[in-house]
Amino acid sequence: MPVLAQSTERRRFHLAPSGSLVEGAALVLVVVAAIALRLWSFPDVPPGIHGDESTNGIDILFTLPRGPTPFLDRNNGREALFIYLQSAFVAAMGPGIAPLRLASVLVGVATVLATWWLGRLWFGRFVGGVAAFGLATSFWHVALSRIGFRAIGAPLVVLVALVCLWKATERQSLRWAVATGIVVGLGLYVYLSLRLLPLLVVLWLAAAALTHALNWRTATRMLAIVAVVAGLVAAPLGVYFARHPDEALLRMSQVSVLAANPEIETDRVGLRENVLRNLGVVFWKGEPKDRFNLPGRPALTPVAAPAFALGMAVALLAASREVVRRGVGGRRHSELAARELPALGLVAWMGLFLLPGVLAEESPSFIRLSALVPAIYLTVGFGFAAIVGLVGRAASVRWKAAAVILAAGVMAAEGCISASDYFLGWAPRAQTYRAFDASLTAMARDLESAPVPRHALPYSGSGRPEPDPRSPVVLYVAYHRFPTLVYLSDRARTARWMHPDSDVLLLPDIPSTAVVVTSDGFLSRTATTALAGLAPWRTERDPAGELAYEVRLVDGPSSLARGGIVNSLDERFGPARLAGVVIGSHAARPGGSIVVTLVWRLTEDIPEVFAPYVHLVDERGRKWGQSDRAGLPIDGWRTGDYVVSRHEWSVPADMPPIPLAVLAGASARGQTWPPGPVRPLGQPVRVGSVWIVAPEPPAMTPDAAGMVVPTLEAVSALPDSVGAGQTLDLDIIWRAAAGAQSEVFLGARLVDGDGSTRSEDVSVPAYGRYPSAAWPVGSVVRDPRRLTAPPEAGEYLVEAVIIDPGTRTVLSRRELGRV
Repeated sequence: MPVLAQSTERRRFHLAPSGSLVEGAALVLVVVAAIALRLWSFPDVPPGIHGDESTNGIDILFTLPRGPTPFLDRNNGREALFIYLQSAFVAAMGPGIAPLRLASVLVGVATVLATWWLGRLWFGRFVGGVAAFGLATSFWHVALSRIGFRAIGAPLVVLVALVCLWKATERQSLRWAVATGIVVGLGLYVYLSLRLLPLLVVLWLAAAALTHALNWRTATRMLAIVAVVAGLVAAPLGVYFARHPDEALLRMSQVSVLAANPEIETDRVGLRENVLRNLGVVFWKGEPKDRFNLPGRPALTPVAAPAFALGMAVALLAASREVVRRGVGGRRHSELAARELPALGLVAWMGLFLLPGVLAEESPSFIRLSALVPAIYLTVGFGFAAIVGLVGRAASVRWKAAAVILAAGVMAAEGCISASDYFLGWAPRAQTYRAFDASLTAMARDLESAPVPRHALPYSGSGRPEPDPRSPVVLYVAYHRFPTLVYLSDRARTARWMHPDSDVLLLPDIPSTAVVVTSDGFLSRTATTALAGLAPWRTERDPAGELAYEVRLVDGPSSLARGGIVNSLDERFGPARLAGVVIGSHAARPGGSIVVTLVWRLTEDIPEVFAPYVHLVDERGRKWGQSDRAGLPIDGWRTGDYVVSRHEWSVPADMPPIPLAVLAGASARGQTWPPGPVRPLGQPVRVGSVWIVAPEPPAMTPDAAGMVVPTLEAVSALPDSVGAGQTLDLDIIWRAAAGAQSEVFLGARLVDGDGSTRSEDVSVPAYGRYPSAAWPVGSVVRDPRRLTAPPEAGEYLVEAVIIDPGTRTVLSRRELGRV
């Protein structure tokens, strides 16, 4: 037996309870705990399925059958090996959430066993058992093991590679070096962070040579073997990147702290702050996103964190001692290597695989740091081993047993806290529901069970929606969220997709029942108006009780006619026809609202944004309000489509009581987001009128009648200049103050330098319809006025005036500005 192997056997005895039966029973307990925590409430926890998981499913259904590939370019590029493993479960079970996640469960449990194996080889049975149990019950690793992300494979690959390296070093075996090369090569097909694994191999073999665990010649030979074998295994991936060089570093360039414009959702932080955030992931603040964690929950609770701190301190001390003593030779040095070379490996592992988090924005990230999880729990076990070793040297066997029991109790408490946090704290949260698009999972189920025809164009398998004009399904869902629906629902693949920022209702011109899926309050109100109050067929709410979506079954456009919303209108607007209008109320008070619903029918295809609008204008043609809508179908509009637009205008609190004409029109805009320039589709037409009603005056005593004095509150901005003979429109805002004044005229004047009035508009406010005596005390009234500029050029004073209607005496004047 090589000297390093002999030293290892002697070292293990001091750190592990003897007896293979005890170890076997403990290992069975660990595996049972790992399986139970990964299959409890499976696959319903977490709820739904994230779009990244669904993208894997889409590739399994539509990309992998086209031929083998080492890399998948969808979703910023993904290594393919883990997705091939998922495809085996999909082939056996059919498409769904469970097969994608069972692959992660399998890898997660295998990682627990590999942690026990490496811990046993490096530090003995005790450390292996503690680390394996910690990983089995870890919130972090349980969370990754229950979702179908390929990052779950990173820790397993690192563990197996280190086991092979240890075997190669311990036995000085070239066959184990070949095995290491195979694992390293395969790791490049698993996850992006594993591109650092070859560097870890270099560091390990260098440390082994420096400590004389291997001589330099053997270490160099092993490194060459690992490099050649790994290169051969990874050759197809290298060929792929040679043909597609942009994809090799695409994801790194998108999230790197060194990138000029990283594609991130949060504010950028400096490199120093990023280092501190990642170093603190164990103790004080972990992953901030709801997708993988209770936001901010550290990797370890305060129960186990002290053991990690002690283990890391001991590992750093052992590693530094090894470096200092690297000149010692012979058997003594081999014994040191057996005891402290694993500590060097543990420190190198921790430091190297912190880099994916340190060099990326939005840190710390449990996904990018996934390769560290076993190292964290090996360090915890190493810390407890140090405690047991110290007690064992200083006291009796009874004290040593007590220390072992303490370690077991601490890890059991850590596991219970993690399980409680995961299943009782994190899983039921509304934020978790939203993070995993659980509403889309329910929506896919409802689409598949809806009583609508399935006739549609065949799906080509592009992995993206391929809208069919005959599809009876209309979806108002964010387009970037399509993977979940496309993976889980055949109907979603050929549905008509509307951009979620659309605020019009699309009804295809098909005689059969249509399904309209809405996930926005505005569209819900539009659907209610357009469909004569038709109740939703299905309604989904998140755990917080907020509406996630509604599904309405519609008997085609005929439901519009039954609801009285399609009438005798036939106004043409280019490729669109205004077919109906409903005005909710023909009278509204200030502070209220005016609702107008329009129905359009398209007479030809429109590959643009269709943007209907409503304007409200007074008798002088002045526009007081407008409501613009935009419909953005992902595949464009089709001939025969019905479009329902709901226009709501909030009446300002200072609006005068005047009649307003309702004008309807439409325009088209470029199919981009934000939409492109406006292209009018004809002139707006009058479709009705509404009255703004004066607010109710407060109850007044007889001796209080007529006690209103208008006082100037504000005025609209004046232009710097007005052309000769042109009009100047302005709004004067008055407040009704208490006083002894009777009815007055209000208005504006244009005065020249000699004090002569050149233009005036003075009368009863609001076009003669709202006498000041009728104003409630304290109310604010907007009074529109129009002045005409004289033909002579010059500077003129604009003033507001209050005039006695009987004597035409100016009671008050106020300079508003000069033009």
